[in-house]
Amino acid sequence: MLLPFVRDGLIEVRRYSEAASDQFTVIGVDGLRNTLTDPALWCSDLDRGIGVGCVFTHAGLAVWRGGWRGAWAGRLPVGGLPPGRRAPPKPLRLV
Repeated sequence: MLLPFVRDGLIEVRRYSEAASDQFTVIGVDGLRNTLTDPALWCSDLDRGIGVGCVFTHAGLAVWRGGWRGAWAGRLPVGGLPPGRRAPPKPLRLV
């Protein structure tokens, strides 16, 4: 579901390599799969601040502020989930 937003220039995917730095690498559409499946990215002992983040581009922010509902809904599958996937169960509420 991330791919259409990146492809349309609405979201920028950034990879942060150092916790003590604000530097990042922008991951393009072609590099998303390799980046997100890199085992090093999902290592449980990473320092806070290392990893991947998504940020609105100026175009994405404009869409979000200027009638985001229709634009976003048009890019997501019906119900917001890919075909064949079900929503996770709602948490139990203890009364």
